[in-house]
Amino acid sequence: RPVGTLEAHTNGFRFLVKGSTEKIDVLYSQVRHAIFQPCERNSLTVLLHLHLHEPIAAGKRKTQDLQFFTEVGVQVEDLSQRKSGSAFDPDEILEEQNQRQMKERL
Repeated sequence: RPVGTLEAHTNGFRFLVKGSTEKIDVLYSQVRHAIFQPCERNSLTVLLHLHLHEPIAAGKRKTQDLQFFTEVGVQVEDLSQRKSGSAFDPDEILEEQNQRQMKERL
């Protein structure tokens, strides 16, 4: 599962693999079904699944299904590392605000 950036253009999607020159281009006309799952209250993941008319080369394999996802916030919190702070800790408040803003944007 390569890490990278997904861009939406006027004629299709482009996925750029981080740290590589590899890119995957998918034209909208190649997409048979697209499923978008937005970030919900109990989930911190945004998901886009594309089912294509014809298989395309993604990496070293041919595939007819592509799936892209991103995590909006941290899903796991290590309680052993947690310092005993108050509910008014400015760092915690800032982190919660950033997570809320990210959820709203996605």
